[in-house]
Amino acid sequence: NNCRKIDVDALLRDIKRKIYGGTPMCGSLRYSQQIFNLSAPNIEQKRLLIISDGGATDGVPIPIANELRDNSGVVIASCFITSQNISNPTRLYDTMDASWSEGAKTMFNMASSMSNSDSSLALLLKEGWELAPSGQSKLFIQANHPEVIAQFCGIINHVDCYNDAIMGMVGHYDFDKYFINHKISKTKAPHQEGGTCYANATAMGLVLAMSRIYERDGGYPDF
Repeated sequence: NNCRKIDVDALLRDIKRKIYGGTPMCGSLRYSQQIFNLSAPNIEQKRLLIISDGGATDGVPIPIANELRDNSGVVIASCFITSQNISNPTRLYDTMDASWSEGAKTMFNMASSMSNSDSSLALLLKEGWELAPSGQSKLFIQANHPEVIAQFCGIINHVDCYNDAIMGMVGHYDFDKYFINHKISKTKAPHQEGGTCYANATAMGLVLAMSRIYERDGGYPDF
């Protein structure tokens, strides 16, 4: 029993040094950069998940994160951990709130920005998350509950698993908006006489249907 107690105490001391020590965020980002650079040829989609209170103890991490995003093509998702109450934890933002803590601002600035029509964000939208109204959302959340973190991280880091489920949703969310704003608004019937022409209506339906086919053989017919 004494030996066991000594072993457990030693283990706890070792764990405490790792868990309750500083937050070497800059060193961690540089190490991640080395890993990405070494394995870059074998990685098609590079993602980095940062879960922290944003209080780096070894410098300013934002420039390193910017280099990872802009020069190494790494998609960074950040989860700001806090014990404070969060009114809407399942919300993504496009701008920073001045009332946020410095740690939250740091985590926000490190996160990548992504179109709301991206497959991962479309899936979050389906799960009831609120996306930024501008059409671009930062991959940044504020969380005080593990379920919120797990849902966000699971979708961001395992998008490939959801391809079948999200393809229809992406088409509905993004392509239909494109058709309305671009195709329909810029397409006029060349030979419209009188009231409703069902030939023109049918032709428009065919044009929109064929426009959904990416890189269609033979191109896309004019209206």
